[in-house]
Amino acid sequence: MVDTVIFSFDRAMQLSLLLESIVRHDIHKYLNVNILFCYSAAEYKKAYKKLQNKYPQFGWIEETVFNKPELNSDFDFCYWHNYYWWLKYKHLRKNKSDFKHIILQILSGNRNKSVMFLTDDSVFYRDIEISNIQDEKTAFSLRHGKHLADGEYKETENGIEWNVYENDETTDWGYPFSVDGHIYNKAALLKIIRKIIFNNPNTMEGNIACYFKEKYLFPQMKANKCSCLAGFELNRVQAIVNNHHLGISQEQLNRYFLDDYQLQIQFDTTQIQYFRPEIEFIYAQKKGRENKNLSMMREIGISVITPVYNRQDCIGRCIESVANQHYPNVEYWIIDDGSTDATSSVIDKYARQYPFIKVCRFEKNRGVNAARNYAIQNSSKNFILFLDSDDYFTENALYMIDQTISTHPEYRHYLFAQDDRMSYYNQNPLLLGETAELTFADFLTGKAAGDFLHVISASLLQAFPFDEYLRIYEGLTFLSIYKEGQKQYFTKQILVNRERGRSDSVTKEYFLHNTDTVRKQIQALSENLLLFEADYKQLGAEKELQALKRRLNMLKTVLKFWFLLKPAIFVYSFVKHS
Repeated sequence: MVDTVIFSFDRAMQLSLLLESIVRHDIHKYLNVNILFCYSAAEYKKAYKKLQNKYPQFGWIEETVFNKPELNSDFDFCYWHNYYWWLKYKHLRKNKSDFKHIILQILSGNRNKSVMFLTDDSVFYRDIEISNIQDEKTAFSLRHGKHLADGEYKETENGIEWNVYENDETTDWGYPFSVDGHIYNKAALLKIIRKIIFNNPNTMEGNIACYFKEKYLFPQMKANKCSCLAGFELNRVQAIVNNHHLGISQEQLNRYFLDDYQLQIQFDTTQIQYFRPEIEFIYAQKKGRENKNLSMMREIGISVITPVYNRQDCIGRCIESVANQHYPNVEYWIIDDGSTDATSSVIDKYARQYPFIKVCRFEKNRGVNAARNYAIQNSSKNFILFLDSDDYFTENALYMIDQTISTHPEYRHYLFAQDDRMSYYNQNPLLLGETAELTFADFLTGKAAGDFLHVISASLLQAFPFDEYLRIYEGLTFLSIYKEGQKQYFTKQILVNRERGRSDSVTKEYFLHNTDTVRKQIQALSENLLLFEADYKQLGAEKELQALKRRLNMLKTVLKFWFLLKPAIFVYSFVKHS
């Protein structure tokens, strides 16, 4: 049997779905299941008690939370990385519970040779089949299969095999240790668990994965040709890692569970490309009652991101417009991109006044894209928008965004009108109405273009970071987002007042002023062709494709004859922007 430890915190309803799937699909009785659970309030405790009564055949261990955190010394003092983690991360210096002690207790309690960890936001959707784990160098995965994207693997008669360290660690295939359905030799893993410092599932996974990678442990992975496990992050119940999630209210889910509703998640099992597949429909079901559509329950949190460089004259107005929204679930990231004027002093004044403001400073100017990427990766909310430092919100803008998302929850990307672009919208056949649904094809073929206030799902933005070498060219990223998101919701609501015509505009600065900017434009257009040429052809946009190629060839010619063309370019640029 495989010792199977399931981590659960405040999520009895999601755990119920996982346990139900184990009962249904563990037909060979491979799994020796123990649930390590914890809760933050009496209502969650009540839900877990209800679940224990329903599934008495499983082991239930409640994590003991200490009245006062205890000094964390439960690790190998001879391993240098433990000291590094202990010094760098405050949350590792104290133990708030007996988490690690219980893990060791569970795994030492029997003679089973294999161990697997699961989190309560996963579910088995196919019968479980497990090959024997023969040695201390090979692990077996229930979450992998041929259908998962981005993997380099070898197909065998009974399944697939791959080397973890020869795959990209940012994909499902290259992460060396996982608490989501990987099976390991228990004796080998127990030694590592005793050695490494951790105090919750997130630090356990991250620190052990680091140790695996450093020591080149368990390099070989095996799996069946089809996976049987998928994950669904409906919400986030921990504060260590900014996992992608749907923002569905955990409190409401628990109330439904106590009222005898069961969680149901629909997804296409024949089209799974990633461990966390696209959800088609999610609802709470109770016999004799109407289903509760949980897609409408998203908790909406908004991260506003403002990159700023030498804008001491207007950054205060921008910040005040965010503060005056009085929106309860907002965080405001201000990235000072190496300002040399009094911008940082202005930011500090407001940051001391408003706790929702988060500030990061770059020592030198790195560009808008680098600033955006930093804030995106550190954002804790499920929607993100960019507010330029010389712009400012209209009254109740964030509440209007919240209302739009709540009314149209099926979208991941919302486009709001810009005040200086109304004439364009009113002349575009696609945008004549007050609202419209736009697609990737509309943007690729040029039927829809121009500036918008973008409000985008954090998970979507985090999957497609901006190119920091190109600094300001953002069209490639947005095309990728349009393609991945499939459809966007446009509305003519105006939520931002824009200041245009500034002499210090970054966009003006990056026209054809020098060979570096020309090279970056060439790279941007070249990458456009590389990424989307097949899409142009598939959509029958041959005219737009040829125009793109002509512009690319023109820029290459400009670069080749730069010294001859430079005087004419300077005059043209001066006239155009004066």
